[in-house]
Amino acid sequence: MERLPEDRNCTVPQPKSFQQVFSELWDLLKSYAQQETVGPLKNLGQQFSLGMQGSICVALGIFLLTMAVLRGLQTQVNFIHAGPGWTFLPYLAAFFVLALFMVWVGFKMKRAFDTVNPDRASGSDPVGGAE
Repeated sequence: MERLPEDRNCTVPQPKSFQQVFSELWDLLKSYAQQETVGPLKNLGQQFSLGMQGSICVALGIFLLTMAVLRGLQTQVNFIHAGPGWTFLPYLAAFFVLALFMVWVGFKMKRAFDTVNPDRASGSDPVGGAE
């Protein structure tokens, strides 16, 4: 077993004043608050921005596809030209295409919600109280 030399330099830390302790505590609290609030809020803002950009692109795509269906039916389907009473049919078909897409998206959203929250999907009350 090796012994340490006797002339080692051990310094005892000096006690800090109240102002130094308070200043360090304040700096620690500020940095913690910034780390736990400002950083996640910036990340949330970036995620929200990307989500909004994506939803705008999807909405524009759906709108353009619906207009393509409408224009295609107006120009390509011959029985519509049979008389003035059938001019509403392409608009009705475009409406049904949009309605079917909305129903499909609703089912997809419900399935995703049920996957994330299985206790809510079964109808059980997570709080435990009966109404």
